[in-house]
Amino acid sequence: MAINVEDILRKNFKVERAPELSDCWRYYTSTPAHTFNSYIRRASGEERFYQTTIRDHDDKDWVLKLLKIIEEKESYLSEPRHIWIIDGVYNEKYGFDSLAVISPSCHRTFIALDRELNDKTFVFFPIKRFEFSGDEDPEVIMEMRDRYVSTIDWKRSVYPKILMRYDNKYTSSRSKGRIKGKVGKSLILARPETLYREIDNLTLADGDGSFVEIENYLGEFCRLEYQNGAYLATIKQDNAGQTQISRTLAHQWVDSFLKGTRTK
Repeated sequence: MAINVEDILRKNFKVERAPELSDCWRYYTSTPAHTFNSYIRRASGEERFYQTTIRDHDDKDWVLKLLKIIEEKESYLSEPRHIWIIDGVYNEKYGFDSLAVISPSCHRTFIALDRELNDKTFVFFPIKRFEFSGDEDPEVIMEMRDRYVSTIDWKRSVYPKILMRYDNKYTSSRSKGRIKGKVGKSLILARPETLYREIDNLTLADGDGSFVEIENYLGEFCRLEYQNGAYLATIKQDNAGQTQISRTLAHQWVDSFLKGTRTK
């Protein structure tokens, strides 16, 4: 039996048809702090839905264009993945260049309203390509959207995905591990302010074995240390040994590494 989307949504939202596309609805709600405009469309050929939400403004024309792109890419979106990224979806207004779609296992959009609808809904949102790798598992995707990338804010400031691990023996600052007082073995998601603070703090620990390790969205791995007044960068994928970086250029170099734009 087909899911009656409109009836389900009307339990909690104001709903209207989006006549420009078949089987497409706009629904919206507000709180004292924000307004939320959402769109959902039933896919052709199978019982699945594509949904997006925009906070504090609306952009119906762009949403409809994204839904048409999704329709054209349905064969790709049927591949067994948790996240699909469609490159080359540009929007100068927001600064995005790609479109991400996540599977039902990666969100809880309708979990409290209707579990069956949630299990058949794929959420989409525009991104800057370096915000996601494209191989994240559901737990990481949910953490990223909850704490690092506000995908419902289409006017957000974008910054690259950051995975890092660090240990500074001078400041006793380290990424958390399972054993108290020990640096963690795994790289963790982080914000730019955390990364650049720890990079700056390496200058206090000249040559004592302190380090910052980072991985960018492309999966490239870099270890930074500080010795004799300069940073030393070792990139796992390169065979060129260590690269010396001056203090004044460190942030710029790391930014280009994270965005995948550094000169190799």
